[in-house]
Amino acid sequence: MKGVRARLDYWIKHSAAAQRLYKALGSAFFRALGRLIPTDPHLALFSAHGRGYNDSPRTLYKAMQRDPRCKGLTYVWALEDPSQAPPGCRAVRPDTPAYFKAALAARYWITCVNIERGLSFKKKGTVYLNTWHGTPIK
Repeated sequence: MKGVRARLDYWIKHSAAAQRLYKALGSAFFRALGRLIPTDPHLALFSAHGRGYNDSPRTLYKAMQRDPRCKGLTYVWALEDPSQAPPGCRAVRPDTPAYFKAALAARYWITCVNIERGLSFKKKGTVYLNTWHGTPIK
């Protein structure tokens, strides 16, 4: 199965037609699914490349833990290794059904990567804070 997935990933990444098809069909599917999954106003999804509990999202998570305005929020981390999740958080593996369900339900997306994975399914009420690193002049 890994070989098939690797070939499919390669085809999607290197074929303009495949990218357009992926984006159109995937976005439509997740937008339709999003109509069935209600937004949880107290849910925040964090992601730092999926590789770990780190980077700017970790700093913001720690600040939100101390901020009384964030009391009552539920936190979900997208992590390749769910055992790295901080105490009191739920973890989901990136690019799994649980990940996309959390993304569709979350009111807040806090990340340093693309939550939508090249698709377009962010709901109107979702607050998307992306902390990408970089400089304005390259």
